[in-house]
Amino acid sequence: MRSSAASSSSGSSSASTSTSALAALALLAAASATAAAASPAGPVQRYQISKRGRSFADEHGVFVPALFQEDKEHVANKYRHGNARYKRNLREGKIAPQKKQKRAGAGAALAPVHDVNEQRLARRQNGGNQGSVELIDSFSGGLDTQYYGQTLIGTPAQTFLITFDTGSSDLWVPTSSSTHTNFNAASSTSLIQTQTEWDIRYGTGNTEGYLAEDVVSVGGLAVQNQSFALANETSSIFATSGSDGIMGMGFQSIASSGAPTWFENLAKSGSLASNVFAFYLQRAYDLTQESSGTIGGGEMMVGAIDSSRYTGEITYTPVTLEGYWEVNTQGLAIDGSVVSGTSSPAAIDTGTSLWYVPTTVATAFYARLNGQSYGTQGYWSIPCATPTFTLSAVFNNRQFEIDLGDMLLGYADQSREQCVFGIVAQDAQDPNGNDIAIIGDAFLKNVYSIYDYANARVGFATVANSTSTGSRNGTAGGGVNASGTSAFNPPGATVTASGQGAGGSGSGTGAGFSNAVPILSMAGAGLLALMSALAVAL
Repeated sequence: MRSSAASSSSGSSSASTSTSALAALALLAAASATAAAASPAGPVQRYQISKRGRSFADEHGVFVPALFQEDKEHVANKYRHGNARYKRNLREGKIAPQKKQKRAGAGAALAPVHDVNEQRLARRQNGGNQGSVELIDSFSGGLDTQYYGQTLIGTPAQTFLITFDTGSSDLWVPTSSSTHTNFNAASSTSLIQTQTEWDIRYGTGNTEGYLAEDVVSVGGLAVQNQSFALANETSSIFATSGSDGIMGMGFQSIASSGAPTWFENLAKSGSLASNVFAFYLQRAYDLTQESSGTIGGGEMMVGAIDSSRYTGEITYTPVTLEGYWEVNTQGLAIDGSVVSGTSSPAAIDTGTSLWYVPTTVATAFYARLNGQSYGTQGYWSIPCATPTFTLSAVFNNRQFEIDLGDMLLGYADQSREQCVFGIVAQDAQDPNGNDIAIIGDAFLKNVYSIYDYANARVGFATVANSTSTGSRNGTAGGGVNASGTSAFNPPGATVTASGQGAGGSGSGTGAGFSNAVPILSMAGAGLLALMSALAVAL
């Protein structure tokens, strides 16, 4: 182990942010997943991602505002911190505005994005620095809130489960946690310790420690002297987190040290086939009927994209401000019609689970759905009797449909008349003071997302394998006769429920909440039909 008075500029990134929690009731998610009509010059890393699940609802399916507020406050602090770091780094001359776009050059040809499935890429790799890492998915109630994977730090390597977060740019791991794997500084012969203090606030206390440098490897792609933080104190919000720490995948400009991220150091080394990474995120209820346990949850690929993970064309949108992966969205569409007043800049954030939008956007969107606001708390509900509709996000004139199961968070109260929806009002800003949306995993599970560093753009394509169980044999917009199990039965119990309407019918069975995620088969189901299956067992 070596020591130094200050962190080096080659890899000095630290302090991170976390991810928040996506709540989608297990039954609602499973049911609504079937409700809407479906619409080489270097190494490549294929990296398996795992996910964690947690619900914002209680055992009766009723939304718990306190759990949501913790998540909301965490996200707000995350972006306030990132904005402050951007301004500080700019003021201190550590970064230049629009650095990457200047690097690409005005009018310059786009750098190619290589597909791992291309034979010429495989030939050019020469077998070096590539591989895959299978990861663990810890989930509860079949609900997805956090995606994380394996990272190695130090010599000899110490293994951590790390959240890969495009909404931050710092790497940290704990040193004194009672619930997670700790980094043992004395055990690494390549560690360079510094006296540079580091801290970040996550809404429920500080995470703090000191900057250090060491070798950091993800699936065989290693960066020497990568800056990271040794956190000797962690916020209570991480006590139940499935990951040990955070690796920021945003831009250097919002790093606490102002130094390059792990990925940026790889990109600058010229060792990657393409300076790009991509995410494929899965849902627990697409893969298992179990309500809790562990399971693989997707993949992060570094150095190329994987065309087997998506169908059709990729739609790219330019990055407008290089801090977060910030792009312009043209808004939200209901049944194919874009809702006026819902366009805004948006940070694409793999470390956030819900979908936060400016208050003005939420107001315009929910006006189309007879939504009910809960004021400064930020969340909205819509009548559970609302007929099923298609929901899409619009990027560069293309609509990407969203599974309604990813949006339903629970009943608003015991009356079960209102359903809390996962598009949430919060007035976050980017470093320039523009109101932005923060688009998390609730949307990203529906697409293959590509983060093209060389060309400063984000790409989306329709995800290839929606493996939701059940069938669709009606038309969206009407009601449905549906039967299935309740999400909240006693262990092993099976209960059927039905909802009435026109448009189709379906059925399914499964064990109770304690043992399995129930399966419904829906056809153009109204939300009332989706929720009624929950109500039967209560």
